[in-house]
Amino acid sequence: MFVAIDDDLLVLRRSNGNTVRIPLSKLDADSLGQAQQFALGERQEPIAPLVANLKKANDLEALAKNQRSAARALHLYEAYLTQSDLQMDQRQKALKRLETWQKRDAAKQFRWGRRWATIDQINLGLQKEERLLSEAHRLMEIGNDSMARERFEESSDANPEGVRADFYLGILHVLVGRHAKEAEKRFSLCVKRLGSAQDRLRGPRQSNLIAALNNRAICYVRIGKHAEAMKDWSKAIEMAPLTPELVQNLGFYAQLCGMVRGWGVSRAVSRRVSDLYAKVTVSNQSAAFSEKTGFLFIPYIDAPVVPDFEDFQMLADREITADELLDANNHAENDLRVVACGASMYA
Repeated sequence: MFVAIDDDLLVLRRSNGNTVRIPLSKLDADSLGQAQQFALGERQEPIAPLVANLKKANDLEALAKNQRSAARALHLYEAYLTQSDLQMDQRQKALKRLETWQKRDAAKQFRWGRRWATIDQINLGLQKEERLLSEAHRLMEIGNDSMARERFEESSDANPEGVRADFYLGILHVLVGRHAKEAEKRFSLCVKRLGSAQDRLRGPRQSNLIAALNNRAICYVRIGKHAEAMKDWSKAIEMAPLTPELVQNLGFYAQLCGMVRGWGVSRAVSRRVSDLYAKVTVSNQSAAFSEKTGFLFIPYIDAPVVPDFEDFQMLADREITADELLDANNHAENDLRVVACGASMYA
């Protein structure tokens, strides 16, 4: 039975209740298409309450654009237009936009980043992303970092919800090119893309959001945006307080704030980082930071490969219910995983 798609894995539940993860690259085209249709579906909250208090057509459009499927967005428009107390100008605005949503629904389109695309178009984009990522890694192997960066950028454009290419670019910029500002832009895009898909923010995606926040915070430190760095580390710590890399970075940063003169760190930020470090280490009995280690970057978290597929039904014959889909979050296999190897570097 289908449960979810977690980054590059199809998550299925067997009849005995156990879950199995299969790399999407191992699926044939038909199975991949079916899995993505399930994944792109959304929680079926009642339509009527969503539009009951909407009076402006612009608010309706904003809500519709945030839906995962065009069919769902069209239902919102249809329910909105049944309201008898709508002002004439707002009704006319909605009617003008209704045709666009009808066309998207007829084409069976889904929201993909900010785009609306069919399953086939999404599949082509994902295949292009994979090819460009592979080419970029091959170019790095022969030392052609310039062309590799171009491939990573093209890969990022190919999948508007993907973060791998931008994550790799961020690491390249900050550790190889020593361009903290360019790295910050890439990690910011990762944070934006991961944070905007709250319906999929679990497992490796959540781990990668924490990693992107941590890495962007180090970049912020290097370019002197200390308040922004503390916001990122605070958010990451809130999501995963037991992550040793975050504790190391907070402790090292707190020490630097007290040692480096003319760094532009406000007293408020200095006190905040010290206070947060003390609270986190004491409440979680964490080990103290190492001043010899420096800052630690967290790498992109690749989903684990399933070694044995055995013989199980790829997808259920019946449609998954909303309750079953939401229940996937309660399984230990989908819990947060942060696995870090770090590259230390003084700010």
